[in-house]
Parts: sequence; structure tokens; C-alpha cells
Amino acid sequence: GGEGGGGCQGAASSVRWVQEDTCSKFSSDGSTYIKGSCNGTEMDALLFFPDQDDPEANKCRAQSGQAPMDFSLPVGKCIKMMGAAWTSVTCADGYMGFSSWEPPKIDPPPPPQRLQCAGDVVDGGQGSADAEGALTVTFEVNASVVDLVSFELALASDPRRRPFLHFTAVLDMHASTTGRATIPGLKLQERYVIEARSHLRKKSDGDPNAWSNLTQQQLECTASASAGNQGEGELLLKPPLDIPKTRWIEVFRQNTNGALPDFLDGHNSADLFGQFSTYGVMSTDEQHPITRYCVEILDVTLQDVMTTTTTGKGVSAPFADYGSCIGGDCLCMQVPDRLIAREPPSQILAACPVVDMSGMCECSRASVAMTRNYTGMTIVPLPFRCGFSKSSLPPDYEPWPFESETVGHWFSHPSGGRCPPGAKVGEGGCTWQPAPLSHSVYTDDLIAEGMNTTMQQVGKEFYTDLSVSLQNVDVGRKAFAALDLPACGPPAE
Repeated sequence: GGEGGGGCQGAASSVRWVQEDTCSKFSSDGSTYIKGSCNGTEMDALLFFPDQDDPEANKCRAQSGQAPMDFSLPVGKCIKMMGAAWTSVTCADGYMGFSSWEPPKIDPPPPPQRLQCAGDVVDGGQGSADAEGALTVTFEVNASVVDLVSFELALASDPRRRPFLHFTAVLDMHASTTGRATIPGLKLQERYVIEARSHLRKKSDGDPNAWSNLTQQQLECTASASAGNQGEGELLLKPPLDIPKTRWIEVFRQNTNGALPDFLDGHNSADLFGQFSTYGVMSTDEQHPITRYCVEILDVTLQDVMTTTTTGKGVSAPFADYGSCIGGDCLCMQVPDRLIAREPPSQILAACPVVDMSGMCECSRASVAMTRNYTGMTIVPLPFRCGFSKSSLPPDYEPWPFESETVGHWFSHPSGGRCPPGAKVGEGGCTWQPAPLSHSVYTDDLIAEGMNTTMQQVGKEFYTDLSVSLQNVDVGRKAFAALDLPACGPPAE
């Protein structure tokens, strides 16, 4: 297969041995406990999620916290599970061994300092009524270690001060300590509360560990009329003749782990229909942003792409095969995602000859190379349905029935194709670049607006009624329509 050994190369960063048939701490923070056994080819275990204050003797009893999770993993296979490092399981003398390959720990930079409003966008800012507002912020940061500053803007009139607009400023490595950013897309004379965070140079912006905390200071500034994009002398330069052809896509991503957007690099996203018809039911009543990003991608036609239709046949497509992105790696599309996408069983078994709970598949080298370098896409037919069986495809999967006219799309955004901060799409072979401006709504607000989180469960399968998915698409569409955002891409001539 094309994946090779995945990330299980060299010496493991940690190995944890757990005695069989004994309740043992599984995660170092004590949030999960494990009890299981090994037969040489497979490890079978129950994973428990006890309350922190449960006595040690009760950690593997399911009386509190969540019900235990039944899971089995193949011995000796290099796997990557949600929220975990690359892992391989071994068995020896009544013990189960878990080897992990964690990336080295990152120390994030300090947040930007001394944020100030610079009020010189244009003459006191009396633009025409429909003029766009902007504001300029100065800040101090060490540009030799920080390449991006993300500004998080809330309306000053919002009592909760939740950021709904985000702007990423790119810093030149040799810039002076004092940086300056003009944030567009604002309403004239509106007051905004601004916080900022900085990003460690040369790291992925999709890695939450590479971002600083937010500034302690909350700055308030008023938007004035923007002077258009008059960069210093930029308008005098003739554009190069060989600009590659690009196009724009609008994508949405929910950060399920935090209260600020977590960007696209090494992550999956969806179009509006694909986001709200599937992930909508998984929304929680917490402050988790669903963020709309505009992405400029290289306009390509790739050959023998399998994941953009339900036919199981290779087609030429403007996207690569979709990658299941886990922990920053966009991998050969995993079994659960293939079931959701209603791929024919023959197509799944060709890519995933061994079906087990790791969900790992092995795509061809050519497919993996595409997935690692270009934006990938899969269709997501409705009704939304996902499931898992331990060692085979679900017995009733032929694929499951679906309505061919109601489909959303999921995307993968591989680090390998990401353009460096400030680079144009196509430079140095890079294939995608997000716009600096993005916008968010929050899951708890959507639930208050009628987002339906009802999922049905039968055995190990979950599904969502079509009417629930369509209701959630409607709630999501209205929430973003209320922000009145321009279409992605440069304004029409």
C-alpha cells in the first residue's frame, strides 16, 4: 500500500504496558481506564471514562460517567485514532503494550503585546453609507518566532463579547517589533472589541499547540471608512504573466475542542450543506465555533479520483481523493467515512482489505500523493448514517439506501499543499491558501435557534432522520445569512 508504516517509524516516544484482565489507568491524566486481553493477533478491551473522584476500586465500573467503549485493535499494525498519536499494540506474557509516536512538544510564543487602535484609515472616516469599514491595529511581537497574528473581533455591543470575525495577519520574518494590521470587512462607525493571539513560525496553523493564549487586554476600536487596498506601491507592479488559474471554495469547520477557530491546515471541513446536515446533530450546548473560511485553490483536473461519486469508478475531478484528517495528518480515507459516503462494498474492500476497528485503509501510492498535496473531496449523501462493526463491513451494508439528490460535500486540506503564509497559490508548487478573513457562529446559539441534536442509535450504528438534517441546514444557513457576508473570492469586476 501507499501509506507505508504511517507514523510508526524509529523509536517510540512512549510505551505503556498494561496487565491483561486488570483495571489500569490508560491515559496519563486518569480520564480513561482500560481492562482487556490479548490473543496474539488482536487486543480486545473495554475503555472506561470514570469520574475523577471515583475511588480506584470503581474506576472500571460503569456506574458513573459515560458507558464503557468496547474496542479491539489488531496487534502490530500502525494506526492513528482520533485524538491520539500514531500507535501500535503488542502482547507479551500477560501484558498489553501500547507504543506511541508523539510529535515533540511545542512551546507556543507569548501573545502579542501593546495592542492599540491606529485611527488613520481615512480622514476621520466619513465614508458613504454603504462603504466598507476597516480598522488598523498596531501591536508588538517578535517576528523572528511569530509568523501569524490572529485578531478575534466581537461587537462591543455584545454583552458576551464573542468573536464572530477573525483576521489573520502575516508577518515578515525581518519585520520590526511593532506590527500593523488593517482589518477589513467591518461596519462603518461600529465599535469592536479586539483580542489577538500569535502563532509559532514554521508550524502548522491547524495545530492548536502552536498558538499563544489570547491577549489579556481587550482593545476597543471604531471602524472608519477603508481606503481600499492601497498597499505601498503594490498597484505599480505588473502581475507576472504565468499566474496559475485558481478558484475559490467556501468551507465550514467546527472546532469541537475549543472556543476559537482551529483553522484548516491538516483538517477536514465541509460545504454548508455538508456541515449542518451531518455534524449539526453532534453540536453541543457549549461555546464551540463553526467557522466559515474562503479558500483559494489551484484549478486542477486530477485523474482516477474515486471519492467524489458513489459509483466506485475513477473519474477526472477538480479535487483529490478525500483524506480522513486526524491529528494533522490527512490519511487514506478511513472505513467509517467510506460508509458515510456510501461507497460500494467492492470499492471499500479494495482500499481496506482488512476491516478492523482502527478503520485504517491503504490507498495506492498515486492516490496518497494526490491526497497529501491537493484539496480532497467526498460526497456525503443523506440520510446521514455511520456505523462500525469489529471485523467486517456492517452486515446490511450494500451500501445503505440514500437520496441521490440530497448530498453535501466534505473536504480535506493537507499540510503538504498548504501555501506558506503570504504566498500566492501556485508559488513553489503550493495548491491552497485560506483568505485572511473568516467568520463564526457558535453551537450553543444554534441550538437555541432550533438546531436539532437527535441521533438514533441501533447497535453500533448511528443515523439521523432526513428531516432533522434538513432542519439543521436551514438553521445554519439562516445564522450565516444574518452575518451578510460577501461571496468568497475577489469582488466581481
